[in-house]
Amino acid sequence: MFGLPVTGYHGDEVKLTNGIISAKSGFHGDITSYQISAAVQPGNSGGPLFDENGNLVDILSAKHSEAENASYAVKISYLINLLQNLANPPKIQNREYDFG
Repeated sequence: MFGLPVTGYHGDEVKLTNGIISAKSGFHGDITSYQISAAVQPGNSGGPLFDENGNLVDILSAKHSEAENASYAVKISYLINLLQNLANPPKIQNREYDFG
């Protein structure tokens, strides 16, 4: 997962963390999300999560405030479906980034 958590404390560079998909559904059984084990900080929302091959799998959306390392990410298939059904879908550019 890439993100910019709490930049005031952690600086302005992109942070990387890892974790696993710990459930195939999200909060209260939401099938549009996964539950993940990655440590999540404020500012990580909207961050991409990739599989071991670099494929975008989901987008971080929430953290369970009463559970340690229980966060939720929207499955990319649902986001793609949403974008394809918009009356005026945004233009998405493919870009390569050098992280290092």
